[in-house]
Amino acid sequence: PAQPPPTTMRYGLRVTTPEATFLKLAGELELVDLVVAGDTLCKKATTPQKLVAAAAAFRGKRARLAREAAALVRSRVDSPQETKVRLLMVLAGIPEPTVNIVFRDEEGNIKRRIDMGYRKLRLGVEYDGRQHAENDEQWQNDIDRREEFDELEWRLIILRSPDLFVRPDLALARVAKALASKGVIVHLKQDWRRHFPVRRAAA
Repeated sequence: PAQPPPTTMRYGLRVTTPEATFLKLAGELELVDLVVAGDTLCKKATTPQKLVAAAAAFRGKRARLAREAAALVRSRVDSPQETKVRLLMVLAGIPEPTVNIVFRDEEGNIKRRIDMGYRKLRLGVEYDGRQHAENDEQWQNDIDRREEFDELEWRLIILRSPDLFVRPDLALARVAKALASKGVIVHLKQDWRRHFPVRRAAA
């Protein structure tokens, strides 16, 4: 008979471990959503290394998917949409960006963050949700922030919901073009199309 999933005590309740939860979800989710779940679990409950180890030992249904997803999980990711942006890029063959790039002031305090990017190239990629446009204070903060990065000679590529769910091909072209301007030539693969279909009307 199948062994019951490992459990632990949390707030006085017996719950499955983060690793067991991830493996269970591998039977229900596809690659992108499973990596989103893994990134979320790693914010507080586990680490990418523990998920990789658990997936390597897993012999259940869709074990290959669990291993593939675990290898793509990263810590310090702030939102599901940021995970999806990173996966869109990686599945297209774009070099994997560093997540959650931190900038500190002279005293070592965190001053600014970038969702993901390439520090040596001074190139960042960010996801902006609707709140950035609907909240006037946030919008102004974004403008000030981008002007600061201009002064640091950083280029930011800003992606929104349509870039993931309507025109991912154009989003990838923008990132590839920005990398090319920094001397990094990318030949885009097509693996991303299975997970991020293009939905805009044909011209």
